[in-house]
Formats: sequence, structure tokens, C-alpha cells
Amino acid sequence: MMDTNKISTIIFTALMMGAILVTTGCYEPAPVPVTQTPEQIRSFDDCVSAGYPVMESYPRQCRAGEHTFTEAIKMVREDENVDEDLGDDEAPAEGPTGIAEPEDPRHMAEIIAINHVQKLNTYTDFNGRNIVASNVQQMRCPGCFDVEVRFERDSVKNPGGTTQAIIHVTIENWEPVDERAQYEEI
Repeated sequence: MMDTNKISTIIFTALMMGAILVTTGCYEPAPVPVTQTPEQIRSFDDCVSAGYPVMESYPRQCRAGEHTFTEAIKMVREDENVDEDLGDDEAPAEGPTGIAEPEDPRHMAEIIAINHVQKLNTYTDFNGRNIVASNVQQMRCPGCFDVEVRFERDSVKNPGGTTQAIIHVTIENWEPVDERAQYEEI
């Protein structure tokens, strides 16, 4: 027989390991069972409620079968002070991606480009700040753009100095697919 001290130690250790797994994200809850067929899904909210996977993108997207539904994002633009809906809150748009064309595609391209750059090591590892998108160029397809994103970051060459980064993000079908960077000491 094990003594009470050993049993208490084992139980305590098991509880602590469980707590560590849950708090560090190693534990992933069971997926929500799918409750509707893809043909029954008509919106992003329907897709999520039915248990289909949500992609970690901005705006979030949910895929049900062959259709991708994009979360409607409410934004207030400083220059207009008007609410606008960006994304798909009804049925998917016709087209290769199934993603609805936003009311202001250039603004949506800026949001996608900034979100993409903020995930790059050149931004995160060197204290990126003061990020802004400019010079949005529409390319040949409706969801295709070249967006110039500028930000300041800590200098690699001059400790304590600042570098301006200029990143050109290429977006195709509302997804960032490439970036080109240049840096200037300021």
C-alpha cells in the first residue's frame, strides 16, 4: 500500500500538470460537431454556429464545403465617420473565392496588408511601431492589390537608432501572397 503522502503528491502533480496544459494552450477542446450540411449554411454566423472551422485571418473566415464565408466587420473611418460593413454577412458572392466584395475594397486591402505585416518577424522582432498603409494599387483581379505599408522599427545597424521599413504586400484573392521590403535609416 502507498502511504497518504505519496498519494497526495501524485494527485497534486497530476492536477498541476493539467493546469499547466490548459493555461499554456497544449489542451485543445474537442471540435464542435457539425450540425448542418454546407448547403444549409448562408452566412458566417451560420457557419460558425454549425461547427465548421474558423480560419485565423482578418476578417475571420469560416469554410463550409466549397464555400468560404467572411465575418462582417463594422468599422468607422476617420475621414467619413460612418459605419461600414466589410465582409460577407449573407450568402457567399459569386466567384472563385466565394468571398463577398467589400464596399471599399481598397480599405479592405489596407487592413489585410497591415495585419500581414504585423505578423512578420521584421515587425515583431524589432519593435515595429507607427504602421500605416498607403499607395494601394488595384491589380487585374477584383481581390488583387499591391499595398505599400510603412512603419518604424529599431535599427539593426545603429543600436538606439530607428529604421523606416517599406513593405510592399501583394494580395491575390484577398490573401497576402508576397512581400518585398526595403529599409532606410532615419
